[in-house]
Amino acid sequence: MKFSKKKFTGFNTQKQIRVILDICEHLQQIWQDEKQREEQLTELHHCVLWLPSELLPQFQVLTNTFNSLQDFWLAAVPILQKYQREPRDHDFLIYRKDTKKASETIPVYLILDNLRSAFNVGSIFRIAECFGLKQILLCGYTATPDNAKVKKTAMGTEKMVKWRYFEQTSAAIAFLKKQEIPIYALETVEGATAIDKFSPAESFALILGNEALGIPPHHLKMADKILSIPLRGWKNSLNVGVSSAIALYELTKSFVS
Repeated sequence: MKFSKKKFTGFNTQKQIRVILDICEHLQQIWQDEKQREEQLTELHHCVLWLPSELLPQFQVLTNTFNSLQDFWLAAVPILQKYQREPRDHDFLIYRKDTKKASETIPVYLILDNLRSAFNVGSIFRIAECFGLKQILLCGYTATPDNAKVKKTAMGTEKMVKWRYFEQTSAAIAFLKKQEIPIYALETVEGATAIDKFSPAESFALILGNEALGIPPHHLKMADKILSIPLRGWKNSLNVGVSSAIALYELTKSFVS
């Protein structure tokens, strides 16, 4: 985003503030790209200095020199909060540069069984990429990476993790069973085996169910094992993205060299 002084000063005050807040949020997304970062910091500097004099003291901190994203965020977050622009989960980035090593995959699959939330799907793509999973099988009305919300939350990882769509979850399970891949289901049902007490096969698939309804009984029957995350609290459930991260951490320990 780039504005001339004439165009920016022609905006009303609310629009000027909105432009500055948008630049702040955009900077967080592109911080690792040095060229884009410098361009946007320069643009931010200009826009702040073009503000009416009565607003300048509130925003002048944004014209400082920032050595890191942490430093910038320390200055920007109070302003974003004041104008009700708090960061959302899908906005967060790692503060250090992403690893330069080649991504390694492990023979582990996820089956997403009719997940309602595109946000959760995008989050799971990020988790799958971090753990180096081989493929995600998206089933039923689970959103695919063609969905804008999935793309926004996945933050590019939807291009790094292989995925395939199935109209029916049972077809996805059958597809993997033909390859003799064991199927595990993550569900809080009586008789489920705690993941920390279970030794997985060298290759396996994990079914994650609908956020509200869980995994239906006929899909549980198709699984070779039903696993659960031991919980101590009263609320016997976790967000599906959080659950997938916990389960994958525990089940993929044997792949860590």
